[in-house]
Amino acid sequence: MVERKIRNSAKALIINLLCLNNCLILLIKYNLYDWSKKMNRLKLVLPTPEFKEKLMDYKREFIENGDSMDGTAGLRNTETFEKWYCAFSDNLKEETVREGLVTSTTYMAISIKHGSLVGMIDIRHCLNNYLLNFGGHIGYSIRKS
Repeated sequence: MVERKIRNSAKALIINLLCLNNCLILLIKYNLYDWSKKMNRLKLVLPTPEFKEKLMDYKREFIENGDSMDGTAGLRNTETFEKWYCAFSDNLKEETVREGLVTSTTYMAISIKHGSLVGMIDIRHCLNNYLLNFGGHIGYSIRKS
């Protein structure tokens, strides 16, 4: 049993590294990170109520395009921003994490130049059985526009 858990943890780590690598490739592809100048064009920001309109616009665009909204802490399936923000806040701490979920921190990738919400990334602090086999420590999405 212990050997299986170690093997699954190693598998999850490899999957997460590949996921992170794919995220970096997309950032380069869309020219959001300039490796030659070592200059970051994005900032990672925790969601706050001030970003409500940007987050709801992000959600609208993904739904209209029929795209998957990975790494958004369930934004797609939440009726209102207020309900989503409450769940997001609860899932930051082990004491308040919602049943069936794991503690995680969700960041918004904001363009420094334009202030637009470019993508989101959810970093899970631990894994449950489902995430160990299918999800991993990192979920992310990058908008097409």
